[in-house]
Order: sequence, then C-alpha cells, then structure tokens
Amino acid sequence: MSGMPEQQLRLHRVHGYRGHQVRHSATFANDTNSVVYIVAGLAIVWTDGEQRFYYEHTDDIISLSLHEDDVTAATGQVGAEPFICIWDTESMETKAMLKGHHKLGIASIRFGTGNQAKILVSCGLESSHNIVVWDWTKGLALAVTPGHNKRVFDAQISPWKGNRIVSCGVDHVKFWTLAGNTMTTRTGTFDGMRDTDTQLCLAFEPPESKTERVFTSSLGGAVTAWQTKDGSPLNTVQCHQGPVFVMDCTPNGLATGGKDGFMRLWELDLSPIAELDINAILQESAVTLRTVCWAGDKILVGTKDSQLYIVKGSDKMNPTCVTQGHRPGELWGLAISPDGRTFVTASDDGSVRLWAFDAPTCVKTSELQSPLRCCQFNPAGTHVAAAGKGGTVFILTPDLEHVKQQFKVRDNSVDVIAYTANDLFVAGSGDGFIDVYDPRSKYKHVTGGQICDSFIAHIDLMDNPDEIMVTSGTGDLIRVRLSDVKIVKSEDASTATVTSPALPMVKGIWGPYADCNDVNVVATCDGAVVSGDDYGNVKLFNFPCPEAGALHRTYKGHSAHVTNIAFDPSGRWMVTTGGADQSVFVWKYHPEGGLESIEYDSEEGVSDYEDEDLDALDSDVETEVQVDYSRKKTPPPPAAKAAKVSRKPPPLHSARLSHVHGYRGYDCRNNLFYDSSLDVLIYHIAALAIVVDMKTWEQSFYVGHTDDILCLAHHPEDDLVATGQVGKDPPIHIWHLKERKALSILKGSHSRGVCAVSFHPDGKRLVSVGLDNDHSICLWDWAKGVCVATTRGHKDKIFAIGFNPSDPAKIVTVGMKHIKFWTQKGNGFSSKRGLFGKKGKVETMLCLTFGANGHTYTGSSSGIVCIWSENTLERTVQAHKGPLFAIHALEQAFLTGGKDGMIRIWGPDFKRALHEFSISQDRVTNDCLLTVDKPAIRALEAENGLIFAGTSNGEVLLLDDTGNIKVVAQGHAAGELWGLAPHPTQQIVATTSDDKTLRVWDLDARKQIALLKLPTASRSVAFNHDATLVAVGFKNGAVHVYAYPPKPGAAPVHKAHHRKEDISDIKFSPKGDLCAVASHDNFVDIYQMSDFHRVGVCKGPSSYITHVDWDMSGQLLMTNSGAKELLYFRAPKGKIQPISKSAAANVEWETWTSVLGPSVIGIWPPSSDVTDVNASCLSHDRKILATADDFGMVKLFDFPVTTAHAKHKKYIGHSAHVTSVRFTAGDKKLVSIGGNDTSLIVWDFGAAESMADADEVHHQFSDASDTDSEEEGYDSDVTRERSIDYTTKAYHSRQDPSDRQSKIAKRRSNAKKNKFGRGRAHAAKSKPAIKSLKLHFIHGYRAYDARNNLRFIDRETIVFHAAGACVVMNITTRQQKFYLQHTDDVLCLAVNPRKPSFIATGQVGESPSVHVWNAQTMETASIISGAHDVGVGSVSFSSNGKVLLSVGVAEKPRICIHRWQTGVELCSAQTNHRIFVASFRPDSDVEFVTAGIKHLHFWTITGSSVIHKRGITGPNIKMTTMLGVAFGQGDVTFSSAMNGDVWIWKGTKLMKTVKAHDRPCFAMATDVTRAGRHIITGGKDGYVRVWDEKMKQKAEMHLPGEELRSVCRGANDQYLVGTEGGSVYIVRPGTQPERVLSGHGEGELWALATASKADKFDFVTASDDKTLRFWKLDPPALALPIINLPERARCVCLGQDDNLCCVSLENGEFLLFNMSNLDEKPQSKRDRGKAIRCIKLSPDESVLAVVSNDVAVDFYDVASLNRLGYCRDLKKPIAHIDWSEDGKHLRLETSSYDVVYVEAPTGKLVKKPDKVKWATRTGVFDDNVLGIWPKGGDKVNINCAARSTASNAVVTGDDMGFVKLFAYPCPESHARPSTYVGHAAQVTSIAFVNNDNFVVSTGGDDNSILVWKTAKSTYGQ
Repeated sequence: MSGMPEQQLRLHRVHGYRGHQVRHSATFANDTNSVVYIVAGLAIVWTDGEQRFYYEHTDDIISLSLHEDDVTAATGQVGAEPFICIWDTESMETKAMLKGHHKLGIASIRFGTGNQAKILVSCGLESSHNIVVWDWTKGLALAVTPGHNKRVFDAQISPWKGNRIVSCGVDHVKFWTLAGNTMTTRTGTFDGMRDTDTQLCLAFEPPESKTERVFTSSLGGAVTAWQTKDGSPLNTVQCHQGPVFVMDCTPNGLATGGKDGFMRLWELDLSPIAELDINAILQESAVTLRTVCWAGDKILVGTKDSQLYIVKGSDKMNPTCVTQGHRPGELWGLAISPDGRTFVTASDDGSVRLWAFDAPTCVKTSELQSPLRCCQFNPAGTHVAAAGKGGTVFILTPDLEHVKQQFKVRDNSVDVIAYTANDLFVAGSGDGFIDVYDPRSKYKHVTGGQICDSFIAHIDLMDNPDEIMVTSGTGDLIRVRLSDVKIVKSEDASTATVTSPALPMVKGIWGPYADCNDVNVVATCDGAVVSGDDYGNVKLFNFPCPEAGALHRTYKGHSAHVTNIAFDPSGRWMVTTGGADQSVFVWKYHPEGGLESIEYDSEEGVSDYEDEDLDALDSDVETEVQVDYSRKKTPPPPAAKAAKVSRKPPPLHSARLSHVHGYRGYDCRNNLFYDSSLDVLIYHIAALAIVVDMKTWEQSFYVGHTDDILCLAHHPEDDLVATGQVGKDPPIHIWHLKERKALSILKGSHSRGVCAVSFHPDGKRLVSVGLDNDHSICLWDWAKGVCVATTRGHKDKIFAIGFNPSDPAKIVTVGMKHIKFWTQKGNGFSSKRGLFGKKGKVETMLCLTFGANGHTYTGSSSGIVCIWSENTLERTVQAHKGPLFAIHALEQAFLTGGKDGMIRIWGPDFKRALHEFSISQDRVTNDCLLTVDKPAIRALEAENGLIFAGTSNGEVLLLDDTGNIKVVAQGHAAGELWGLAPHPTQQIVATTSDDKTLRVWDLDARKQIALLKLPTASRSVAFNHDATLVAVGFKNGAVHVYAYPPKPGAAPVHKAHHRKEDISDIKFSPKGDLCAVASHDNFVDIYQMSDFHRVGVCKGPSSYITHVDWDMSGQLLMTNSGAKELLYFRAPKGKIQPISKSAAANVEWETWTSVLGPSVIGIWPPSSDVTDVNASCLSHDRKILATADDFGMVKLFDFPVTTAHAKHKKYIGHSAHVTSVRFTAGDKKLVSIGGNDTSLIVWDFGAAESMADADEVHHQFSDASDTDSEEEGYDSDVTRERSIDYTTKAYHSRQDPSDRQSKIAKRRSNAKKNKFGRGRAHAAKSKPAIKSLKLHFIHGYRAYDARNNLRFIDRETIVFHAAGACVVMNITTRQQKFYLQHTDDVLCLAVNPRKPSFIATGQVGESPSVHVWNAQTMETASIISGAHDVGVGSVSFSSNGKVLLSVGVAEKPRICIHRWQTGVELCSAQTNHRIFVASFRPDSDVEFVTAGIKHLHFWTITGSSVIHKRGITGPNIKMTTMLGVAFGQGDVTFSSAMNGDVWIWKGTKLMKTVKAHDRPCFAMATDVTRAGRHIITGGKDGYVRVWDEKMKQKAEMHLPGEELRSVCRGANDQYLVGTEGGSVYIVRPGTQPERVLSGHGEGELWALATASKADKFDFVTASDDKTLRFWKLDPPALALPIINLPERARCVCLGQDDNLCCVSLENGEFLLFNMSNLDEKPQSKRDRGKAIRCIKLSPDESVLAVVSNDVAVDFYDVASLNRLGYCRDLKKPIAHIDWSEDGKHLRLETSSYDVVYVEAPTGKLVKKPDKVKWATRTGVFDDNVLGIWPKGGDKVNINCAARSTASNAVVTGDDMGFVKLFAYPCPESHARPSTYVGHAAQVTSIAFVNNDNFVVSTGGDDNSILVWKTAKSTYGQ
C-alpha cells in the first residue's frame, strides 16, 4: 500500500461568487474594510485583494448574514441535513453550529439586532419551508413553524419587538408573533385583497426608527412599506422594471437592486435619492443584481453572473472588483499555458476566460455564445482551442482577443481535446469518435473514427507520438493509433501524461464500491497525483499509487463534482474547477510538505480502505465490538380490558435487595470509581449501580435503571455519579451517591444504548456516546436536562470519551480505528482526526486519559500508549503485550492495565515503568479464588496508595502498595448464566455458566467459597439432599457429578453423556437414589445414583424440556416443555402417566419449579408466549411462588396462582432475562441469576412485618391495583367524565374554506337573474349599517368535565373559561374581558403563583395548545404547542412560576413540563391512566402529583426526564379513583376519592382516610396563608368544607342542589365556587350563597328566541340540560326564572307580545307557557315520536308550526292545540322555517339544501308563491344571503343566520365556531364578512336583540351564550 504523501496543498485564491438563485450573498464587514461572500462550499473574507477561507461547510453555501457586531457571520448550506455555521470573520473560527429542523437547504438566515442580537431566523427548502427561530449563542431552536406551502425567500426578526418576525415569498407576506415555542401568523394583504404578489426580499427600518416599518420588494418591481404591528400596508412605490431581488435598509435610506440592472437609493419614505446604472458602470448588458450593501460612500454590488464589485459614490465609474467568476452553467474546461504564467477556463456559460496565477481577477473574457466543455493550449502557446456541446471547435489567440478559426467537428458534443507532441489536434466526442486535425494546415481534418459506444472522457498522450490512450465513459482504456484512428492491442498502459483516473498507475486513488464515474480527473506533479471526484474532494496521493487503499490527504472547498485539475509547468501552482459551483480554485503546491496542519486537511493520512490498513483484531476487542445490545423482547402490552374478575391482593411477603455478586467488565471499561469523601467504591452490574462502603464492605444500590448499565462516570467535585444504560431510548441517570436518588435523567438523543459518559471538569456538563449506527455524541447541560450539542461520532464503535482538563472546550473520543478531537460549536461540533504521521499507524484505540501538560494519552489494541499534542501524535510507548484496556492519570504518574494481566505505574514523562503488579492467586489475602491468574484489566482507579482494578472475569480487586490483593467483588465472566442450585441446609448456592465454571457462594459471608473449572459451558446444576454431591449439566448434553465441596481441578465421581443438546434441569429424588436429567433433546433421563447408570427415559414431550420436579414419594416426575406441555412420568422407568387436573392438584411435590399448569396460570403476563417466564420456585412453606422472566423481573405471587394475571410484587435489578430463581434453606433468602447480565442477586425475604421497608424501597416495582377491572360502583359523573371522547370534540383548525356544491351555485345563478336580487345587489357593496361586533358578555362556565378552573386574581377579579374563551370578570361591576386566542374548547386553567396576572389555559384540538396570557392586557405571553394530542386536561405552574405542567386527555396521555416563557420542553412522560388533575406542590419546582382513574402518582422532574412513584395504600386497602389533590406542609398530600373520602399521604405512603363528603369530592384546593395551610373540598353533595392539616373541619357552607367542581379561597374569607351546572357563586361561612354567573349545564344548546318588548327579559334559551332560562342584557350576569323541563329541549319560540313561549322537546312533545303566569302548568301536546327540530308561531299567533325528525310539519290551533293539518310529503329533515306575513305559507329549508313551500294550515306542498312577504328570514339559502357561503362551502356548515331589524346586516353561525357579520342583502358569491371567535365548536343559534344593539349566539357543545355588542355606522341607517 502506498505511504502517506509528504506533499501538501494550500488554497491561495478562489475565483467566483455565488450570485445565482440566492440573494444577500455578500456583505461588508470589519467597518467596510472587508467583504464577506460565499462560493461553492466556502465562505470568503476579502481584504485589500487578499482572501481568507472558512472551511466548515460540506456543500454549497446559499445563505449569509452578518451580525451587528460587524465581525460574526452566519452561513447556511444545502444538503439532506443542512446546517448553519456561526463564525468569526477575523479569526475564521467557528462560534456555533446549528443543526436540525431543516431539510434540503437553508434558504435564508438573518441575525436579530439590539436586544435580539442573540437571535437568528432561518428559512428552509423543505416542502413546509420551515421558519426556525434560534438562540444561536446556545444552539437552541426556540420555535419551529411551517412557513408557507410555497417558497419562503426571506424572514427577519423585528429590531423593535423581539417576538415579531416577518417572512415573504411566493404569493405571500406573513407577520409572525413568537409566543413560547409557537409562532402565530397574520397574512399581509394589499387593499383588502387576499392574494399577494410574490415578495422576493424584505428589509426592516433601522432600529432607531420609531415607525416600526418593514419593506418588501415584489416580482413586479414594487416596494411596499408595511406596519409591523398589524401587518397593514402603508404605501407602495414602483421602484424597478422587473423583479427587485435585494434591498438594504440603513440609517441613510433604502437601497434596492433589481433585474433591470439598476441600483436605486431611497429615503425611508420611499422618495428617490439617486440611481446607479450598474450595466453602464460595469460596461455590460443584462446585469441582474443579487446583492446590495450600502455603507456610506461605498456600495457593494453582487450580480447573478458571479461578479462582486465595490462602487464608490465619489468615483462610481471605476468600481473595485472583489471577485469574478463564470456565469451559471457547468464549468469543465481548464488549461495551463506552456509558460506557466496564465491559464484558461471554459464553461457552459459560453465564455473562455484568461487568468493569471498572481492576479486577483479575470484578465480577459471571450464570449463565444456556445456552451463549452474543454479547452487546451497548443505546445507552443500560440493557440487556445475551446470546444463544447455544439460540436464546434474555436481557435483563439492566447490573449483571447481574437477568434482565429472555428470549425465543426460533429453534431454531438466535443468533450475532450488535446495537442500531441507532433503538433496534431485531437478531439473526442460524446458519440465515441476520435477526430484528428493538423493545426499546421489550418486545422485540416486528417482522419477520424468511432472507437467506443460511450463518450470520450480522457485523452492521454503516449511516448509514441502517433498513439494516444483514450478513456471511455465506461472506464475502459483504449490505445488508439492516430494515423488511422485504429485501436492498438497492447498490455502496456504507460502514458506520457496522466489525466485519466482509470490508468493502472493511479489505481490506489479509488475507494471501495466506487462507480467508474465517481472520480472525474487526475493530475500529476513531482511524485504526487491529485484527484477530483463527484463529492467535492480534492485528494493528494503519492505517485504512482497502483495498489488499492493508498493513503492520502483530502482537501475540501468545492461543493459538488470537481471537474478538472491541472498543475503549472513549474510545479508551483495547481488549479481545480468545480462543475456545479462554477468556481476556480488556485492552490499553492508544496512538494516538501512540512506545513502546519489546518482544519480542512480533514483526513490526513487516511485510506479509503481503512479496514485493510490494520492488523487482525484481538479476540477480546473483536468480541466486544460484536456485542448486540438490541433487545429481542420487550415487555408485553397490558391486558385488554376484560370482564370483571376478582383478584386477590398481592402477597404480604416481600423481597429486599441485599447483595449482588458480579461486575460488568467483559465489554465495559473505566467503570470503577472511588469517592474519597464518602469512602465508597462505585461500579455496576446488570441494571444496578453498586456502592460499596469500604469500611464495612456493605453494598447499597442505585435502582433507577431498567436495563444493562454500560458506563459510569464520577463527578469531579460533588458526590454524584452518571450512569448510562441499554435501551430503545436509553437514559443517562445522574444520581447522588449518598442518597442514591436521581437528580437528572437525560433521554431522547441516543438509541440502543449509551456506551460512554464523562463529566466536564467544571461538573456542569456531561458528554455521552450512543450505540446507534453513527455512535452519536451528545453534550448535555445535565442539571437542566438539555442536550446542547450533538454530532455523529464514528461509523464504528467508540470506546471512550473525555474532556481535556487543560482545555475543557476540547473533547476526545477513541474507538475502532478512531481517535478524534472535538470542539463544541453551537449545537454541533467540529472535529479533527488524530494525525499519526510517521510516529505510528492508525489502529484501534481502547482508552484515554489526560496529563497535566495538556497532552492526551491513549491506549491501543497493540498495547501501545500514544501521546498526543493537540491532534498530532508526538510519540508512542510499548506498555503491554496485547490490548491496553485501561489507563488512569494520577497527579505525578500514570496507571495502565492490559489484557496481559499486568498493572504498571509510569512516571509523569511516561518513559519507563516505575512499578508493576501481576494479578495472581498467590497475592490474594482474603480467602477468595481468582478465576485465572493474570486476568485482563478493564478499569483502574487509585487513591491513597491503593489501586482498584476491574477485570474481564467479573472481579473487582483492591491492591495495596506491596501488590497484595483483596477481592472486593466477584462474579461470572462473559457468557449466559443459567445454572442455580440452593444448598439443602445452609445459606449457600452453586452456579454454573457459559464461562465454564462451577462456583459456590456463601450468602451469609457474601463471597465465593469454591471454584471449579469445567470442561465446557454449563446450563444447570443441582445439590443432592445431603449436599455430598453436586451435579452439573452441560450445553453439549453431558452431565457430571462432583463431590462437594469441589476442589480446584477435581475430577467428576460420575459422568454420563447420552444427549447432544443442553442439559436444562437436574433434580435428585427425595430419597437421593435417583437423579432426573432433563435435556433439550426432548427427553428426561433417570439415573441410578449407586453407579450412575441410566435406568429410565421419559419420552413423549414434543419439544425441549425446561423444568422437572419430583413428588414426595420419589415415584412421579412432572415436566414442562417448550411446547407448553405439562406431562407426568412414572419413575424409575419413565413411563408417561396420565393424571387428571384434580388428581394432580392433590399430589404433594417435593419441589415446584414448574411454570405450567392450573396452579400457576396467573403468573403469565398478558400477550406473553411460553418462553417469557423462565423459572419459578415455591417457598418451602408452600405459600409464595417466585418467578423469573424475560423482562428482567423477579415476581412474588401467593400460591396457588389460579387467577389470570394475578396481582403480584415485582422487583427489578436484572437487566434482561432472569434465568432462574430459588429460595434458600428455610426461605431465609431468595436468589436470582441473570442470563446475559451474569449477575447473582441475593434478596432478603420475609413477611410484611419483617420487611417493613421493602415495599417502600421497591414500591415503584410493585404491581398496583390500577390494572384491575373490578373497582366498585363508579359515580355517574365520574363514569361520564372518564369516558368522554375528546377526539370527536376536537375540531379542525379554523379556516375560511372555499366552493359549495351545485345547488348553491344554481341558487346563486337564479338569484342573479331575479329582479329583486339584481336591484339590491349594489347595496352589498356599500358599508353595512352595523360595522362590527364586540364580545360583551358570556353566560356560562365549563365545569361538567373540568375542575379547579375558577380562580381569584385579586380581591374583585376572577378568571374562568367557557367555550373557546377565557374570561376575566369583576364580580362587583359584572364587567368581563376576554382572551380569544384559543381555537377550540378550553378545558383547564391555572394561575401563576408568583405573577397572578399570568394565566395558563389548555384546549381541545387535533394539535392542542397551552396558552399563557396576561389577564391585565389580555395579550399572549406564550403558546406551547406540539406536546399533546386530542386535548389538554390539566395545567399547573411550579412554585416559582417559571415551569408549567400540562397533561393531555388522549387515551395514553402525555405529561409535559415546559419553561413556558421560551416554550422549551424540559421533559415528558406517557401514562396509561386517565388523569383528572395534575398539580405542582406549592413549595416545589420539581415535584408534582397526578390523580385519576384508580391512581395517585408522585412525580419528580429529573433533568430531561420525569419519574414517578405510586401511592402505597397498604395490604388491605384498594386504590380507588382520585378526583383532586391538595398539599400540606412538607411531604404531606391530600387526595379526594370517588366515594367522598379524603386520603392523607405522607411521602408516598397512605396514612389514613377521612370521610369528607357523602358523594364524590370533585373539587379540592390548598389555601396557603401565613398562619398555615388549609384544605378546601367541594363535593357532589353541594357542600364546601374547610379543614386544617389534621383534617379537622374548620368551616362548612352548603349550596343546595348544586354539584361542586371548583373551590378556592379569596380575601375576606370568601370562597369562589363553580358548579357542574355552569354557575359561579361567592360563599361565606354563615351567609347565603351569592350567584355571580349562571349558564346552561352539560348538553347541547340549540334553543334561542328574542323578546319583542324586552321589559321583563331580552331573550330566552333552552338546552339539553332540561332547563328553560330567561335573560336580561342589563344587568347581564344572571338568568331570571329558570324552569325545569321534563326532557331535553331543542327549540323555543315567543309570541309577538312575549305572552306565549313554546318549547319543543327531544321526545316529540312541545310545551306552551303562559308568560303572564309561569307558575301555571304549561299546555303540552305530543303527536310525533321523534325530536322536534323547529317550532314557530304564525304572525297572528293563531297557528303553531311544528317540524319534527319524523320529516313532518304539523299545524296546531294555539287556543285548543288541535292539529289543523300536516305535511308528510317531505324527503329530507327540515333545518329552518319562516312564516309569510299573512300566515298562509311556510318556507322550509331542508338539510339537502332545498327550499320547500307549504300551504298553512293544510300542509299542502306548493310552488314558490308570488309576491309574498315573509315575516321572518332565518334561512341560510335565501336568495339575498347566498353570499354568506364561503369558498369550499362543502367543508363548513352554516347552522343559522339572522337578519337585523333594520334589514341592513345579517349574522351567521357555523360549525367552525365562527360568528360572521355581513352586509344585507348579500346575494353575490363569497361575500367578505367580519369574523368573530369565542365559541368553541358549532354555533347553533343566533339573533339580533334590543333594536339591533346586541347579537346573541349559542354554542352547541360548548353550552355557552355569547352576547355581542354592535357598533353602528351612520351610513345606511
């Protein structure tokens, strides 16, 4: 393989500028002394003709912005995952990188100014054109929103208001408001028009301006000034002829530039100042401006054609050229002049350009008007030839002044040309032809011919001047004779020139799996070859490089395919061209090398065949890399809800984690730490972090993990530990050593697992590495739980990561063939590879540490320590034989440990080993046995002269300074652990494993007391009954019996080998004379113990045997098989024995390890399979059954377990499958073993009284009763509330849809023909007499499915919600204010405890949001969206008011915690419970409680996660449904239960219950005062009660007949109470309740009628709540009489003098009330069986028309209620009815949009009567209101319409919750309304009231009545 080249390249100059398809791509910087611009993948800083380059991008840069500090720049690129770089234009260093939220590319970026200078706004190229608001200083996305469905060109943040953003693009201008993490928008329109011309860019006025205007420029050449406050246009000026692509607004004015080639300067009022004709200045035509930057006398101008100039006002005709380049079109042609002074390029733009190596700009351009693909100098330098797509060759003079000749070669393109040594000219075409010309004869055609079917890619000259080597488009090399253009067959492929990448001498340039067209060109010089490929790479290799995998240096800068490369003859310069980036790069070539490494030398010394560059992997390393951490099984889902089945409580017995044997060393490293302040040692095994007190050697445990812990880090200052685990979304836990409680849990950034973690030296940050395919690196602010930066780590596994203490900004990672040095940049990282140079070779690095000198020290797979300065290898030291797994830095020394079993101490200079220790049995001093001498060392720690070492064999060792060893912990090595057997009389167990060892453990002494090495892997073990023998079953089917206790090296006393597969179980018979051996061959062999010969075989199972048990007589065997077979066999012969279930139940078994049968049916979880439960064991007293399953759980059940899914207690400590579980002698302990986690866990076991704290410690693992289906007797209101389906109540987002169906169109057409319609059409264009509506008052309060949603803000002001509105009401004046930004029903409310004017409210919706708003200004402070589905059911502020908790109402609701001011989600969790209430503790920002269906959970926020504990009720108390919570001092919590009890909790433990109410207690509140705390409760029984913290009642108030849903205390001992019926009361002890608001209760509200006289009441309503209510407009708060109805009501009507009131009911009955005496029983009539839809009295009140769902109209005589007639000929239900003034006709509108006329009272259908005047017009299809239907009318249903008394306005209510106001009449299509919100869903009825001074509307599902005040204009009245 070719070695690494010494030669180097350095970029000197770039010709070109990205002007096409972008705007604002250049700017002044550094006080106009520099220009920053973009081209290809580079950002360039130009200063006085010199260029500096920024290299961090990986693809085309298309956007640029300069910060107001004049130094910081931002650039955005294209790509599948594009990113933004923030960098310093002086130092050229990266400040931040912003990744995520965009796809395809970053179209626009703009910095904020002033107070918003840390803000950056970006627009993407994805289909949704996302707009992202960043805090670039933190790398944080503050908000993300889809920008528009069409391209967004520009977006900027207002310099005056940090929450205002303006964007523009195709057909739109949008004005955004940032609130929290949500952006709300208003679309800008011109003169009221909906459609806006395409706006290409925008510019804000300078910050010092007070008018707050923004300018946009259009495709048509106009510039518009807008008011940013409301998005209204101020004025528009035609500024250019054609598109205005750029604007720049400065204190001097506004500069604009367009396609017309003019740049114009304007005052800020858009009056002209001056204009510059850039065409004239540049002496060109058709210049299009893409950049304009105005700075005093200087103007920077960039054109679409890659020109960038500085124009000075004082000398405008002599501009300074910053750079020039080719116009858009691919650039392929490149040729160097023979004298080496100049070079030419040729492009698809039709030009040939001449450049000098030392000139900053183009020397000469020749326009040939034909796309060009190649160019070449003749050998004498007297001609330049250029050719291209048209097939024409142009011959020019070398100065490009003249075209000397041109000729046509072929119709196809000419792709390559060359001059030969004998001065012939050769052209290669796209059709595979070679043509030869003689320049000496004026390029006379000599010969030609086709040599291949593909295009000609390269021509290289041969030593023989009559031959050339041609490379075809398919990569074939073809040797061609020029004299006749014939192919020459020859094996010799040597050439005089080398431009083709297919030549054999450059074979090493190709990467694996490369396509033949991936590398476009090569060029050679001085023993080097440089290639250019399709990925923008320029690679430098040694030449020749004929072998694959050549080492190289890679240089970045081009963005896509590098099309050509050429060296100058002197070897000083090299030039490359970019195809799509149209740029020319000039490089300096340094053949001697020796230059300082720079950032873009990104892969120095790396081969494209890295896998082939390394020696074979060590077996341990290879095994570690191949470990599969994915989980084959996940816990089964919960059981589907089934019929009620009574289940016994879980067992009273409990287990408590006592001791764990084992240490995870075989695939982990650096996972052993000592904390000197606590004198404890920390390590991990399985899912447990273990803390060993080094004084007592007692273990304690951190039990928060749910799967294998893989890594561990110790905080540099505090007693904190970080641990990372395996998992689909693996968490990292930061926990306190002393308390062993989680402080933070970090999730959401890794997958599969976390393999390495490390704390920053300041302890505030943590870095982690994941096990995903990219081995992602994440940097965390762990206290906040926020991932502040992330990047892809490496394609292969990373083993270790660490911060360099000497330079904490730097991070180092090591792994498979990998060492990288990282620096955080914003929310990303930049990296440098380790440069080995000649000091070493690339190899796998296994560990790392840092020295005091700032150097990095890494240990390699070959045992070498590599010492690094920055990212350069300084030297190496051979430290160990074989892999070096562990390295640890001390103050003045280093420790290393390797696979060779040696620990060495090195001096600070790392030049020699000062001391070494060998790990061997003879140095062990505490009577323990090592598995082997010299085990591989995986972790090292040292303190106070002691060394702690972790080995790959699962041992933790303590070495003193003499080398003596104490074994701290010991366990099995790698391989599954299945064999477990308890000693029959002692607290001893034996285990066997795939690690080929038999181990015996003394559980009381907590140590391993015997070890026997086995011949092969073992899967089972058993003691005989007197413990003189121990039998071992092997994976190969053999069984050995050893004398007990086993001696090292002991031979078996018996052995047999009758089977080939695993021996899965061994049991000795009760008498000890027989031994049953079960195997995976489907047999059980029975051996006679006297001589161990086989005496019987149990045959019959169809699958492998899993368990076997003897009965007490020793004559019967019970077996389980993998086919779920439970079989019985007679011993000793093994004959199958049929036994009935009843008989089997009476058999007394000596042991029970079976997992099958009726006695254990309840141990199986829902949806499980036969392999999910691996083992069981019955206690010796036969009361408790323990099980081990595939999900890491040990469970305890009461035995027998005969009920499906029995209640149990479960304990987690193992990580994956628990393979066996056994009780020890006397049931003193329970022992379990983990398969892959190799751990042996010892649990203390006992009854409840002896294990008082066990369930409290492990209660989070206990099965709570909330999975039951048998909770008794739900209250009807609770049942209704838990079953509400909010998905059906979530309406689509409000929009004005667009065209209705054909019937509407037809009616519009007819209306236009109608004389009346034509005559009145003009009126619709006039201003309406009623110009607007304003919400005045809301009757109603949402309580039937809400609670705790009525609160005091101050002494006289309350806040609540109804429908889609939030209401702030003064209870003294009855005045209301409204927050109307919600788009659907509001469900919950909370008041900020620190700032009571800030209110949080959550709503229903497909994507429901939480709003935080100011109750004083009624302005939005924050909107949090994207956190929930369906709806938000509960919200709560933390004690400091900065954190907001919200809970969803979906089937599996999410719990989300946000910082509401920024909208940043801190953490979230998903539950399976319907939650009714969630509340922070009043004194906490991290603790909250949720209550709901059969649960009470106590939650703690831990960083980016939230964890919970269930309430512990005790053995005889069932958890019930909880409806409310309140809080006492400390950790005391009160919860209200469904039966009216209050439960009192201390911590998570139930202390007692108190009977507080006779019925459900829905409302509960905490009253915090200086005197202490009180608990307020409100129940369905109508009582409000006040309690002290001991639940002694202090006060009581009663609201008869009301069901209470919200209670709270205000000033002066007054209590605010909300009822289920929608009423609000103020109550005080000893006084009558005062109602301050009333409304209808639950049920749809449709019935509305208005009074004529309005002397007693103004309007009347009736509802599904079975009430009829009368209302006054002034005072507005209360309903007058409330009349209870026998059934739900759907419509109501009043007589002309308000003397009659008719109400229709759902059962088909109607009632007629005499309004003069409401106490009088109403008349009633029922002739139909279905609900009545419409009811209306004739104008003379003699006839009543009744329309029912029977599709019938009935006419009744009002006096007698006799039916006068009816109509049954209707086909569709009727929606609206109107009487004629003469009472002879009825106009009906059907649900199918037909209009029908009926004669009254006969009921006869008639045609439309002529010359009829209608008494009322309530229909929505009247000819004069057809304009009320919007576009897309099929998407919205208009339910109601009402005409004003003055007939000059009409109001409508629709299914989207809109109230709309139109001028009347409005017969023309799509009339423009004024639209008003407040209702949540369908508006069911609407009417003008009180001489058109008010409008009243009713909401269907929202049960609310909205009163609107009209504003009248003087015109038209």
